Amino acid sequence: MARPNSMGSEPSDYSLPKTAKKGKRTSHAVNDNDIEKHHVEHISRIDTQTPPPYKKKKQTRWQKLKRHWARFWCCYMLAGVIFLAILLPLLFLKIIPALAQYLVNKTNLPIYGGSIQALTSDSLRVSLSTSLTVPGGLKVRLGPLTLFLYNKETPEYSPFLTVPIEGQWVAGKTDIDVVDETVFVANETELNIWLGQALTQEKTKLSVKGNTTAYLGILKNHINLDKTVEIPGLRELQGASIEEATVLTPAAEDGSNLVGTLMLPNWSDLSMGLGNNTLNIWAGEVLVANADLRDINLVPGNNSLPFRGVIYVDALVKNFASILGSQSDTLFEGKLDLWANGNQSVINGEHITYLESVLSKARISTQVPIVQLASQLAGGILKGNTTIGGLWDLLTDGLSGGDGSSGSGTNPFADLLDNFNITRSEIDEFSHTMRLLRDRKDEYWKKKR
Repeated sequence: MARPNSMGSEPSDYSLPKTAKKGKRTSHAVNDNDIEKHHVEHISRIDTQTPPPYKKKKQTRWQKLKRHWARFWCCYMLAGVIFLAILLPLLFLKIIPALAQYLVNKTNLPIYGGSIQALTSDSLRVSLSTSLTVPGGLKVRLGPLTLFLYNKETPEYSPFLTVPIEGQWVAGKTDIDVVDETVFVANETELNIWLGQALTQEKTKLSVKGNTTAYLGILKNHINLDKTVEIPGLRELQGASIEEATVLTPAAEDGSNLVGTLMLPNWSDLSMGLGNNTLNIWAGEVLVANADLRDINLVPGNNSLPFRGVIYVDALVKNFASILGSQSDTLFEGKLDLWANGNQSVINGEHITYLESVLSKARISTQVPIVQLASQLAGGILKGNTTIGGLWDLLTDGLSGGDGSSGSGTNPFADLLDNFNITRSEIDEFSHTMRLLRDRKDEYWKKKR
């Protein structure tokens, strides 16, 4: 029986007889023509049998991806290494520092309060209260920071003060306080510019620069701080007034003949320590008095400060016409226009030049009710004379004694004027001016009606 063919189920027609397969010799010889015949028939059968078509199984996307990765993984690894070699330096050297700098540029640096206290001609004591804000969830450690204070409007960068700040952690909105740091004046001219603006303007600008290092985990970034903040100014002490004033007769041993209380408002958020100051008090362009104020410390709000000084009554009488010319309608309203500026600023016997330079250019203005001021100056004697007409009558009668003597002593101004050296011609001119003023006053009030 023929063995099945490995290529098909049918037996091979040209297979050898069993005796031949077993190695036994056969008595008859195999014909070559027969072998060729069977071979051709077998091939022809194979050719005529068509195998069923092969259906390729469809691959899933994941299988395709795996096959693709298996073929090209080395290319992707090489591309990834090249990409990281380019990205990581950019990330750590450019992107993260730029992001940190952007956050610093966007955050505000508000000034909540503080103080500036003059110490010497080249140093001050500074306290500041501010804050920094970083996005929620971040905790940043800041290294030590030195703030350079300067004027933005000055073309050439020239800081006038340097304020050190200790390193600290910042998370969310964090308060930063500088407490009683002694700093030295780096540029007095620039300091005078800023102090002048702070004294005279409603709002003043303060520019600060600084460099520090910010640590975010193991990442270290250098940060540049450059901010300009607006803080309320002193408005040239608008609303200042003489709360109380009394003439001393005779003068005190130190030569002062005027004592009283000034009210000076501080519109700023900063306390200002100015030391001991002497103020010149003017009526128009006539210097009529000075006032010494000790240990001035202007806190935000109203400040009542005691003073001692000298009133120049002889200058008042001699320049009365000039004073009247500078008063305009305010005098007819029963008010006297006065203004003051700085004469000198002294701490521990040393002149504070940067304060003297600024305060000497100041113009601290106030309007004082004449009757109130005259009553205080006369020690309250004029209790029954509260009208402008009554006051003028007393002033004229007080001078009627010729050279300023008290005469009968019944007029309080006669006793007051008796202490000053006023000539007869000056008295006559004063009396004449008073009469003209009364006439003008009557005309003024007729027009007002």
